[in-house]
Amino acid sequence: MGELNKGSSTALYQQLVDEIKQMIVSGKLNEGDRIMTELELSRAYDVSRITVRKAIEILVEEGILIKKQGIGTFVANKRLTRNMGVFMGFSQTCEANGEKPGTRLLSAALSNPSGSDEKTLGLKENEKVIVLRRLRLIDEIPVIIEENHFSQKYAFLLGENLERSLYAILEEHGIQASGGKRRVSVCYATAEEAELLEIKKRSALLLMRDICVDPEGEVIHTCKSLICPDRYAAGRADRTQHGTQEILSQGTILKRQRLSWTHDRYLVIEVPVFVVCAHQCTPAYISAHQYTKSC
Repeated sequence: MGELNKGSSTALYQQLVDEIKQMIVSGKLNEGDRIMTELELSRAYDVSRITVRKAIEILVEEGILIKKQGIGTFVANKRLTRNMGVFMGFSQTCEANGEKPGTRLLSAALSNPSGSDEKTLGLKENEKVIVLRRLRLIDEIPVIIEENHFSQKYAFLLGENLERSLYAILEEHGIQASGGKRRVSVCYATAEEAELLEIKKRSALLLMRDICVDPEGEVIHTCKSLICPDRYAAGRADRTQHGTQEILSQGTILKRQRLSWTHDRYLVIEVPVFVVCAHQCTPAYISAHQYTKSC
């Protein structure tokens, strides 16, 4: 166990943060391991409990540690991280994070459009909508239930291998996705969704509704994603002139107000960073009206 340098210009709490991170990187602490208590850390490193508490709070906010009330503080499981400032599909994001992406096609069909489909996709009278439902996986672990809606202009998709990256398929047909808009809210898993994601029914999920456009601003598709927050995170997003309140649906609460998810989980929202995590004492920060990537 390393010693902290009390003569250093680096604050003691930051030295302790770096020390714990190094223990995780070196394998001295592994995913799911319980770390020492505040008192034990205070004695081990000869620092005050206030210093220890501040270091732990930082590591919890970064998603490196997880606090479980009445049990202790643990090393968090690794989650997918997405950079909100770069257009990147799910497969690319996984690969950039050293993860193995996977997709299971649930259904692909022509369906009657909703009023929202007609308006957003610019459908013609009596035109059907292409609905693709897929389960997205990271290293064989289910993470996202994804439902994409396309106009019949993209009917060629029904003849493709839809367990590949949709954006790779679109690019092969000369179609480039460049950005869009996103709405974020919270929902709870139905029995079917829970079975697909291998979680408990009524578990809290992050619900994302995306509109993806090409460089000319024409809508390519809409996407509804149900995300298991314990297995997913998104990186920093810059605040835009549109602000955050415009995109957050009812049910989300701004400015560090608490939103109960389950008995031992909650979501905290603040601008301008977006990090998804539902463990107790681990905040989630949501931001960005315009964004430059989609699922």
